[in-house]
Amino acid sequence: MDKQKNKNSQNRSMFLYTALIFAVALVFIILAFFGQTNISNLRRSADLATSPVAASEEPDQTTVTESPEELARLGNAVSALEAENSSLKKDIEVYSALINANARISENNPEEAAAELEKVNYDLLSSEEKMLYEQTSKRIDEKLNKGEEK
Repeated sequence: MDKQKNKNSQNRSMFLYTALIFAVALVFIILAFFGQTNISNLRRSADLATSPVAASEEPDQTTVTESPEELARLGNAVSALEAENSSLKKDIEVYSALINANARISENNPEEAAAELEKVNYDLLSSEEKMLYEQTSKRIDEKLNKGEEK
């Protein structure tokens, strides 16, 4: 009878051990599934954020599986970013022209500075840019007037 009891106890502990291993394996499978899904989503968002999509490029598999609402939202985001990029490029051109004009003044070459300043459309400038433009223009006029007096 002791052998039978010992065998039943051993079977029960083996069953519990097997059930515990199965439960842990099931938890790992669930975690791996959600982890893989999360990693895929992170990669997709990182790829969209870091790589510009050319118009001639064929859409990849991840883009095709997006919902129409998601695609519309991403299209709007791209349009907004392109508009912001265009605005920033215009600002860079203005500041570059103003910096070049100031550099020409520092080199004591007011004629070239005036030519650089002519590239800037005063009517499209912001208040800060207009202030810089006016200061640069004043410095050019001062240099040109000093050159004429000599």
